[in-house]
Amino acid sequence: MKKRIAGILIFLSLIGIGQAFAVSEAAVLFLLISPSPQANGMGQSYGAASAASPMAAIMNPAALGFFAQKNFIGQEYYPEAIVWLPFLTDDLTYDAQTTAVGINLRQFSRIPVSIGIARSKVALDLGTVYQTSESSPEPQGSFMSYENCEGTTLALAVDYYIRASFGITWKHIDSHLAPFGAGIEPSDGRASIDAKDWGLMLQLPLIEIGRASGLLAREPVSPFNFWIDPGFYYSKTNIGGKISYIEAAQADPIPRSLSIGLNLQAGVRYRGLTLAGFSWSREVDDMLIERYPDGTSRYLSGAPDLRFYDNVVLGKANPGTIRRRGHEFNFGDIYFLRSGTYEDIEGKTSAGTSGYGINFLQPLRIAAVFLDLDRTWWGRILSRISFEKHHAESEMDDQYPFAITEYDSYIFRLSGFPILN
Repeated sequence: MKKRIAGILIFLSLIGIGQAFAVSEAAVLFLLISPSPQANGMGQSYGAASAASPMAAIMNPAALGFFAQKNFIGQEYYPEAIVWLPFLTDDLTYDAQTTAVGINLRQFSRIPVSIGIARSKVALDLGTVYQTSESSPEPQGSFMSYENCEGTTLALAVDYYIRASFGITWKHIDSHLAPFGAGIEPSDGRASIDAKDWGLMLQLPLIEIGRASGLLAREPVSPFNFWIDPGFYYSKTNIGGKISYIEAAQADPIPRSLSIGLNLQAGVRYRGLTLAGFSWSREVDDMLIERYPDGTSRYLSGAPDLRFYDNVVLGKANPGTIRRRGHEFNFGDIYFLRSGTYEDIEGKTSAGTSGYGINFLQPLRIAAVFLDLDRTWWGRILSRISFEKHHAESEMDDQYPFAITEYDSYIFRLSGFPILN
């Protein structure tokens, strides 16, 4: 029992991957785990994953609005739960899934608005804990320890010169660490709480704006079509009260966080097909909690450690914040190659990340276009369906020499409302 509890405590010290400073500040730290392999391959930065990864809405609800602009329905899931911290044990597992539906009103009218709704769940299984007594090492009972969070996200995006999306998530959090209290405590190790997230994302499609304003030719002068889209994103997550396992006087805050990021996406298309693309993003996170020496704590209204110009624009890291950055190369919407880093100065932790993605149906779509079959019924179907695999892995530096954590997900996406031609 003691060994297992010690393992859980070690887990709590590592849960944020680089957010060691958060350990003494908040409970239910599993909410800080980044679920999207697309973002994780890019240092856990979410600027480039918004329109393609349904799971991006878990970390920034506004991502769902951009997803709804291009997709009618999408589902992202892990084929099997990932082993979390495999150096410690083989029964700590993490699982995530998201189902999203989007409607782009421009398909029915001239209204440049998209609406998305999604349902997400993340779950951390801490395994079976065997209860023993002080006098005997023989197991006298066992219980399952776990934490999970279910959320519903609603987002609205507008595409009028600039693209803007706002989203909000309502979520319920359950934590079941033990069926009993510590020592003579009258309660048990179970707790639950409701919370919400909200986020904002902006994109500036420079070439589209140039054409709409008359600065550039309204129609491309060649079959090649370029895009350059800088962006900004902001989110505030885990907004709620404090969670209590024993009594209200011992309540702990949940990990309320603020994230600000910049990103850039660029590339070239031919006859509507992406030939090549590049994405870059940088994100800085700050925990909005202050803990006092007497054990009490309070939520902060602002982010005292975050400096937008120094941290986000210039990319400098400073104590109290976590910096994430990454880039992605897109080869014809068939293969995506990603890499990134994240760094926590206060926790003295940094890590490199890498990943890839494969769109299995894109080669068939390209063949249909070049064979002029894209206007057939099956060509139209191919133009709307995507089935993808995404992989990411991270490895700590020499100061944090633990096993690699790997993520795998599959995504099914259907673009466009199905009754339209």
